[in-house]
Amino acid sequence: MKIVRNGLEYELTLEEIAKAHDEFVIGFMKKQFIENHGIREESLAEELAQISYDRYCEGNGETEGECIEWSYNQRFSN
Repeated sequence: MKIVRNGLEYELTLEEIAKAHDEFVIGFMKKQFIENHGIREESLAEELAQISYDRYCEGNGETEGECIEWSYNQRFSN
């Protein structure tokens, strides 16, 4: 896949595209924990985001939002 940034063209491998996608979705999930769930500790938000993303990648039909809620509830419902 080719992308253009600032007039320069870059060729990305499938591995690079997959890694960028992972980073984007995990970053989105982390932001959700910080902004919507009151998680202020960045390392905890990152940990929960990774757990959420791993569950999302299982492909069981849950949305990103459902995976975020699931991991939050797993951590804090006790």
